Amino acid sequence: WGPIVLFGAQLLQVFFAFIPGHVVLIAGAYVYGFPLGLLFNITFTVVASQLAYYFARWAGRPLVYRLADKETVDYWERVANQKGVLFFTISFLLPIFPSDAMNFVAGLSGIGSRRFLVANFFGRLPSAIMLSLIGAYGLAFSNLQWGLIILAFVIFFIGGYFVVNRIKRSVDEEKPVTAEAE
Repeated sequence: WGPIVLFGAQLLQVFFAFIPGHVVLIAGAYVYGFPLGLLFNITFTVVASQLAYYFARWAGRPLVYRLADKETVDYWERVANQKGVLFFTISFLLPIFPSDAMNFVAGLSGIGSRRFLVANFFGRLPSAIMLSLIGAYGLAFSNLQWGLIILAFVIFFIGGYFVVNRIKRSVDEEKPVTAEAE
């Protein structure tokens, strides 16, 4: 029953943003070790995200706005419609974006399910690997290894901050199309 429980936890954390997803990934690798834990983590995270994508397509805005902040969804949907697959890959890759809300944004945007699946998998894979390694081997890491992990995370976070701000600036500087301009 363990894998089913892990999938259920992953599904809940994707749909309800207040549940920390990183903890679920670490726990999965702690219980199942690195190779199997990673396989479960990436599979369950991607499947849960795809289900949230399909849910947003099916349920539409009123229900999505109950699960995610309206302003966040609307803003990132505007960005996503302009930036496409690369945007979603980056949004899952960088720890700056509200990744759970991005599943709903994708479902409301113009991106197709297969293209979202590609962005979903490749955007989530690096963090799934890192968090699975921490879950499987974290107690055995030396202080130096932990320091390198923290340093890599800080560098990634700072780099992500600049990438996100650049994306925001490029979208915010574009003028919206009005009826008069058409």
